[in-house]
Amino acid sequence: MNATARTLQRARLLRWLAVALVLLASVGAVQWLQIQRLHGAADVKDDTVLLLGLPQLHAEYLELRSQWRAPAGPSRENDSLQQRYQRFVNRVELLEGPQGQRLLSRSPGLEQAARTLRDFVARADLYLGAHPRARLSEESHRALQQELEALDEPVRALAHDGAREAALQITQRHAAIDEHADVETALTLLLALGGLGMGLLLLRQRQQLDQRSAGVELLAQRLREARQESEAASQAKSAFLANMSHEIRTPFQGLLGMLALLRDTPLEPRQQEYLRTANEAADHLLSILNDILDMSKLESGTLALLSESVPLRALVAEVEQVMRPRAMAKGLALRVHVAPELPAAVEIDGTRLKQVLNKLMNNAIQFTDSGSVTLNVHLGNVSGTMECAVTDTGIGMDEYTLSRLFQRFVQPGGPRRQGGTGLGLEISRHLARLMGGDLLVQSSPGAGSSFTLVLPLVETQEPVEPEADERLPVAGLRVLVAEDHEINRRYLGALLDRLGHRARIVRNGVDAVQAVAEQRFDLVLMDLHMPVLDGAGATQAIRALPAAAGQVPIVALTADALPETRQRCLSAGMNDVLTKPVTLQQLAQVMRNQVRARNHACTSPEGGAAPAPAAPPVAALVDEAAAGAVAQVLTTPHYRSLAQRYLDDLAAQLPQLSAQVRSLQEALGAEAAEAAGVQVDLAAADEVRAQEPQMRSALRAAAHAAKGAALNLGLTGLAQAAMEVEKNASTAEPATLLEALQHWDALLPATREALQQCGLLEVTPGATV
Repeated sequence: MNATARTLQRARLLRWLAVALVLLASVGAVQWLQIQRLHGAADVKDDTVLLLGLPQLHAEYLELRSQWRAPAGPSRENDSLQQRYQRFVNRVELLEGPQGQRLLSRSPGLEQAARTLRDFVARADLYLGAHPRARLSEESHRALQQELEALDEPVRALAHDGAREAALQITQRHAAIDEHADVETALTLLLALGGLGMGLLLLRQRQQLDQRSAGVELLAQRLREARQESEAASQAKSAFLANMSHEIRTPFQGLLGMLALLRDTPLEPRQQEYLRTANEAADHLLSILNDILDMSKLESGTLALLSESVPLRALVAEVEQVMRPRAMAKGLALRVHVAPELPAAVEIDGTRLKQVLNKLMNNAIQFTDSGSVTLNVHLGNVSGTMECAVTDTGIGMDEYTLSRLFQRFVQPGGPRRQGGTGLGLEISRHLARLMGGDLLVQSSPGAGSSFTLVLPLVETQEPVEPEADERLPVAGLRVLVAEDHEINRRYLGALLDRLGHRARIVRNGVDAVQAVAEQRFDLVLMDLHMPVLDGAGATQAIRALPAAAGQVPIVALTADALPETRQRCLSAGMNDVLTKPVTLQQLAQVMRNQVRARNHACTSPEGGAAPAPAAPPVAALVDEAAAGAVAQVLTTPHYRSLAQRYLDDLAAQLPQLSAQVRSLQEALGAEAAEAAGVQVDLAAADEVRAQEPQMRSALRAAAHAAKGAALNLGLTGLAQAAMEVEKNASTAEPATLLEALQHWDALLPATREALQQCGLLEVTPGATV
């Protein structure tokens, strides 16, 4: 419904409300008049009471006259005459009240009769009143009798006229009541009709509201469907990008790899030039692919930053190292300066910062034909910020180009000047804002451009680079490569051969599982997308193999450069992830890392077991204030007893929970292993899988109960670990659950020691904490 229709409907409703108010006011006025008439009828009722009393006056008059006519003797004693007289006077006094005066005023004859009665009473009161002032003698008796006899006509007239007036008033009152009843009936009917009209109006309004509500619900349903379609389209887009990333990066891996191998072979000058051109084209293709994937992640909100301690000068030096050959190739002077007052290390996403600086520097070099390009990193004008300014002496930009610069597919130097997607600056500004800053630009035609990256400055400790362990074997490792692409198999084989390792290459996940079951390897390089059995399934199957084979380090090789892909690999049990295309240096480093990690896990420097990780601080394990308050309420001995019992019960419960999760992990691996042709007890695995919902529910319940008890005792470290298990119990992969349970179990001894340090747990003699 548009605004005009709503306005007309509102005006119609207001008109009906006005009519209803007028109707109610009219009914109220008529009701008020009726009330006034009923009050008048009440007054008439009082008059009627008086009129009905006038015949009694006549009867009392006759009784008095009869008593007065009696001969002298006992029957005419003054006391009985006086009593009769008083009753007669009481009736006469009715005419003295307001009702009597109102009645007498209606007829002059009645007024004269009343006056005659009052005159008689005034004279008779001298002898027969309540306080007689003289004795009634025979002469007075006869004189008063004559006057009494003369009252017969006036009293009869009063009685007659009173009866007639009473009948008339009764008739009028009945007529008034009948009229009032008619009016009330009419008003009731009018109100009923008005109520019916209002009811119909409200019913119509309700119907319209229902129609609008149905329309809104229909619109909401369409919006939900549109949102679902949009989400489905977004998921399809993500799936398409993942597939596109894989389909492009997989042959790209082989292309770049073969170019890298070719570069290390003897080449003629012309061949070297051809190779350089091919490398530039490949790098450009890779840059376009990365831009498309970054823009997709920015649009979907899935691009996450990783803040870490970054050595600022080393990062800038890396950017300079990459850009200086490009600047020299165009004859440009490249100047890089980092202000000495800046800290050695800052808290930031180093990868994204380097990405933005590389993009700005690359643009500056591309659109500068002569002169210089400068990168100046210094403190910002706003306190707590730093600025990375990239200035060039290139072609510059006019106002129109500047207004559209950060829009998609717009390039600084005009359309297609030197290639590119037109996404780089938009991505760079998005990344700058995600990092809490912004990207600003100043430029004019022919005077060059200046791009300033403004970022929050958070100083941190400079990261300590791990010392290279030269004793680690860098050659002679037995490596299994599972890769379905022919060129990539050749490239990885060549890389491993150059690094001095022995490689066995298989084409799919089933062959990889079979190979690990038959032969011991130091490392497995596992492609994620393979026929028959993919890399994740093959990893789960390998983890289900006996201990020695099942613990081999596995590194994923994937062309999917999305965060969820990395998480899926780690959840499946892989140790690390390499994103294609893989360079010789990356492969060497990841192999060194895995060997170092395996050696560290197996032996300590003295050759014994690996040392336990440092215990967390007491404050991270025990809330001393909360635990102390509980101990004060329960008494310290009672608290110690409860804490000891809780820790003992948890120490007995966690291995059982871990065993159940490990059984589930082995069952999942058994299914993959069976698909790979490995002989396993599939019936036992099916039985475990059937119990998976109950196992997860029990794990969640146990973690929830343990969390509540830990919070009540002030054991914040254990409560947090239990909360993590509870959160992941329903959906997480078994490997993730095992890791969370192991972390929970590892906190037990540290928590015991922390409680002992706080004096809230007794130290067991001879115990080692």
